[in-house]
Amino acid sequence: MMVEHTSWEEIKAQAGVNTTPERRARYDEAGHNLALGQIVYDLRRAEGLTQMQLAERMGTTQAAISRLEGGGGAQRLETLLRLAAALGRGLTLKFTAGGESGSAELVLRDPAA
Repeated sequence: MMVEHTSWEEIKAQAGVNTTPERRARYDEAGHNLALGQIVYDLRRAEGLTQMQLAERMGTTQAAISRLEGGGGAQRLETLLRLAAALGRGLTLKFTAGGESGSAELVLRDPAA
């Protein structure tokens, strides 16, 4: 079964995003979670894995992978590290200062690599 993903721009247009700061912040957070979910989905598909296979590699459930891909968000660094290891990849986190060019970058690699 092929899953269709809706873009964040489509979701915002359908919802008629309110421009209050609180509502905007919630939409922005959901947008970040959906973007991460899309990345997970794309990486999993590129590796030719099912959700169940990725879940087994990560030591979690298929439902957890489904939530992650659906925008459930990876709120913990541990989850992202397990995901990277399960896909045989490293993980790079980059913190930028509000649109300025200065940034800090942390590169994490699978310890088994």
